[in-house]
Amino acid sequence: MATSKAYSSVVRRKALNSTILGTALLLTSQVAIADEADANGAEEQDKTIVVTGTLIRGVAPTGSNVIGVSAEDVQLTGAATTNQLLQTIPQMGAFGALQFPTGFGNSVTINRPNLRNLPGVNTAGGSSTLVLMDGHRMVGMGITSASPDPDVIPSSAIERLEVVPDGGSAVYGSDAVAGVLNFTTRKKFDGIQLGGKVGFADSYTQYTADGIVGKDWGSGGIYLSYSFVKNDNIRGIDRDFVQSFPIAANGLLPLNCNPGNIQITVSGVTTNYGLPSRAATPTTCDISDAAVFYPSQERHSLLAGFTQDLSDALTVDIKAFFTNRNTGVGLGEFHPGSTTRTTASPFFAANRIGAETSHAVTYSFGGTTATDQRIKLNTWGFTPTFTYKLGENWQLKLLGSYSESDTESHTGHFNNTALTNAINAGLFNPYAPNSSDPAAVAIIRNFETFGKTRQTLSNVRAVLDGELFKLPGGGVKLAVGGEWYHEGFNAQFGDVVPGAQNGGAAAQLIGATTIAPAVAGLPIYNLGRNVKSAFGEMVVPIFGADNAMGGFQELRLSVAGRYDDYGGQIGDTFNPKIGLTWKPIDALTLRGNWGKSFNAPSLADAPQVGGITFISRTTAQFGPTAAQVSSGAYPAVPAGAVTYLQRGNAPGIQPQKAKTWSFGADLAPADGIKLSATYYNIRIDGLIDLPNTTPSIAFADYPHVITLNPSLAFLDAFVASSTTFNGAPCHRSATPCTVYAFVDLAKNNQGNFKLQGIDFSANVRRELGFGTLLFDVNANYEISREQSTSPARPFTSQHNQATALPGVSQLRARTSLGLETGGLLAQLSWNHTAGYDLKPAAPSFVPQTSVESFNVFNLFFRYETQGEGLFKDLSFTLNVDNVFDTDPPVWRLFDASRFAQEGYNNGNTIGRFVQVGVSKKF
Repeated sequence: MATSKAYSSVVRRKALNSTILGTALLLTSQVAIADEADANGAEEQDKTIVVTGTLIRGVAPTGSNVIGVSAEDVQLTGAATTNQLLQTIPQMGAFGALQFPTGFGNSVTINRPNLRNLPGVNTAGGSSTLVLMDGHRMVGMGITSASPDPDVIPSSAIERLEVVPDGGSAVYGSDAVAGVLNFTTRKKFDGIQLGGKVGFADSYTQYTADGIVGKDWGSGGIYLSYSFVKNDNIRGIDRDFVQSFPIAANGLLPLNCNPGNIQITVSGVTTNYGLPSRAATPTTCDISDAAVFYPSQERHSLLAGFTQDLSDALTVDIKAFFTNRNTGVGLGEFHPGSTTRTTASPFFAANRIGAETSHAVTYSFGGTTATDQRIKLNTWGFTPTFTYKLGENWQLKLLGSYSESDTESHTGHFNNTALTNAINAGLFNPYAPNSSDPAAVAIIRNFETFGKTRQTLSNVRAVLDGELFKLPGGGVKLAVGGEWYHEGFNAQFGDVVPGAQNGGAAAQLIGATTIAPAVAGLPIYNLGRNVKSAFGEMVVPIFGADNAMGGFQELRLSVAGRYDDYGGQIGDTFNPKIGLTWKPIDALTLRGNWGKSFNAPSLADAPQVGGITFISRTTAQFGPTAAQVSSGAYPAVPAGAVTYLQRGNAPGIQPQKAKTWSFGADLAPADGIKLSATYYNIRIDGLIDLPNTTPSIAFADYPHVITLNPSLAFLDAFVASSTTFNGAPCHRSATPCTVYAFVDLAKNNQGNFKLQGIDFSANVRRELGFGTLLFDVNANYEISREQSTSPARPFTSQHNQATALPGVSQLRARTSLGLETGGLLAQLSWNHTAGYDLKPAAPSFVPQTSVESFNVFNLFFRYETQGEGLFKDLSFTLNVDNVFDTDPPVWRLFDASRFAQEGYNNGNTIGRFVQVGVSKKF
C-alpha cells in the first residue's frame, strides 16, 4: 500500500512541472488578495457606506487596520467556496490548510473561521471571530456549536469581504474578540451572468457552477444569485503524506487491524502475536488509509437582493438566502479497544498461544465505510432594512431579521454492549471478525451517533447617525443605537439505533439470546435567551485639511462603547474602545486603538446540552504518573482505589473576556506603492475550553480540576446532578471503594491566553507601457503565543511545544507577482508557512526535533475576449493550485485519537489541482 502511494506521488509530481513552471516565469500577475482598505478612498465613496468596524458612514475605522478582499480577488483565488477564500488570508487560522466540516460524531460539524488562530475553536460552542453578512449577525449552525458557517454565502454574490483583526465588541457585542469578518453582498445587478468550472486532482474531481440574474431600474433593483459546488472525497490511501507512524513505546504501527493480534503480558512485558498464524510477528496496519482526508460535498446556495427608493428620503433593502449542503466524511473501520479473553471465553482455547489463562485481543471490523458520517445543513433567512434620511447629514436605519438553520448528522458506530454480548455468546469472533455470525454483526452495526439541532435568530436593530457640529478639523460625527435579539437552540443527540431517536428501540435478539438491549429515545434540549444592547460611537476630527498645522495634517479620535445584557448567570457587560489616527504628512498615517471584548458562552455550552456524565475509572486508567508521585506532586494511589471523572458542560460558565490593542503605520512613498505594518496584542482571560484528558497532562497542567480524597457528600452531590453514570458509584456500595480523586473534565473557563504579533503588507502597481505590473505581500508574524491552563499555572509558549499537539508556526505569508495586459490577466502566488523547532523533541518512535516549512505555489490565468456578440463579456480561467504538488511537512507523533490526520502538520493540501472555467454575461 505504501509503495502504491509513493509511486502515485512521483507520477503526479512529474506530470505538469516543466510546462507550468516555464509558463509561470513568462506570465504572472496579481490583484491584491488582502489589500488594506484605504481610509481616504472609503470617504470618497458614497457617504452611505459603512465600513466594517465602525457604525459611522463614510469613515474608515479610526486606529484600525482593515483587510479588504474584492469580488475580483475572489475570482483570482479560484475559490469554489467562501471558506476556500479564507484559506488564502495569513491572519486566518486556516491559512495554508484545508477547511471543511470535520469531527467524528457531533464534535465539529461546520466550518468556523478563526482569526489569529485563537484556542477553543474546536471545543467552545461559540466563536471568538464574529461573522457578519452585510453587517448583520447570522444564525448559529452545527450540532454542538452556535457559530455561523460562511460557506453558506455564495462566492458569486460577494461584492467585497472586509476583515478587521481587532477586538470589536464595542461595536458588535459578543464574539468579536479576535475581530470581525463582514461579507458584503451585491446591492444591484443588471443582466444575466453564467459561469462554471471543473477541476481535477489525483482521485478527486470538483464541479462548480454559478449564475446571477437581475434588473437595475435606477431607483431600485432586484437580483437572484445561485451557486453549486460538488466534489469527491479523498481517503488517506489516496495521499502518500497521510499515514500512521509507529507508536513511541514499541515502534509498531497500530495493532487494531483485521485480522488483529493477541497480546500476552508477563511481568510487565507484552508480546504480540499476529493473527491468523499466531506467529510472534504482529499484524500492523495504516489505519489512516480508509479514513476520509477531505470530505465529499454537494452544496446549493441562493441569495436574493431587492432595493427600492420609496421616496427621496426612504429606501428599503431586502436580502434573503438559502443553502442546502450535504457533506460526507468518515474514519474507516470500527476500532474497538483491546478485549481481555480468559479460559472461559468462547474462541479462547482455539487461539491460545501457550499455557496462558488470559490474553488480550486487538482487532477491527466493519469495512472501510463503517464510520462514514453524513452531515446535512439547511439554513435560510431574510433581512429587511429601512434607511431614512433625516436631513442635515442625519440618517436612521432600522433592521429586522430572522434566520434559522437545521443541521443533522449520522455517523456509523458500533453498539459496544451488543458487541460484548455477541462475543460472550460465541456469535462474534474477535480473533477473526469476518467469520462471525452475520446476524450478530448486523445488530452490532445497527447503531449510530445521531445529532440534530435547529437554531433560530430573531434580530431588531436601530442606528441613528449623523454630524453633531463642526470643528476646524471637520464634522464631529455620532452614532447611537439599540439592539435586541433572541437565540433559539433545539437539539437532540447521542448514540442510538438509527431511526429510534424519538421512540427508542426494542431489544434485538438472536434466538433467545439478547444481543442488543432496549435503547431509549434521546432527550430533546430546547433553550433560548434574549440579549438587549445599547451602543454608541463618536468620531472627533481634531485636525483636518482646513486647520492642518505642523505635524498634524490629520488627527482623528474615536470613542465607542456597547452595553449588553444577557440576564441570568451571564448578566451584563460593558465594552469600550478608543481609536486614534494621525497623519503627520501626506505619505504617512499612524494609527492605534485599545478596547475590551468578550465572548459569551453559547447555548451549546449550557449544562443541559452538555449532559454532565460521570465515569468511574481505576487508577490504571486515570491517575498521576510514577514521576509525579515520586516528586511529591501527588500522594501515592492506594491499592484498589478509583478515580471519578466528570464530563460535559459545567454549570456557571462565564464569558471569556479580552483586552486588545494595536498600533501601526501606513506609508505611501510614491504613486502605486503602499506599505503597512501593524503590531497587535491580545489577552484573553477565562478561556472557554476543555481540560486535556491525557492523565499525565491533566495531573500536571490542570491541578484546579482535581479534588484529592473527595468527601462522601462531595461525591453524592455530583452523582446526583449527573445525567448518566458509566459504572455504579462504588463509594456507596455494600463494600465501598476508595475514591483517590475526582477529576472535573467538563467544559469551563479554564485559563488565560496571550498573543502578540505583527501584520505586514506591501502593494505595488507599476505601468510598464505594455501592461501593469502588480506585486503584493500580506504576512503575519507572531512574536509570542502563550497560554496558561489555569489561573494558578504559569504561561507557557505554544510555538515550540512537543506534546500530543504540535506547535504553531510564527510566520505565515502570501506573496503574489503578476502582469495584466490587454485581455490577459495572470498571477503567480506563493503561500509560505514557516517551520519551527520542537523543544524538547516530540516523543515519537524516532524523536522529531523540527517541523519543516510549507511552501505552495499557485497559478491563475484569465483571458477576456475582445469582441462583440458572443465574444462580449466572455472570459476563460485556468487555476493550477500547488503547482509543484508539494506535500505538507511530516509529523511523526502517533496519537490514536487523531489518526485521521496522521503524518503531516503545518498545513495541508489536496495536491496539484487544475481547474478550468468559463463565464459569460448577457
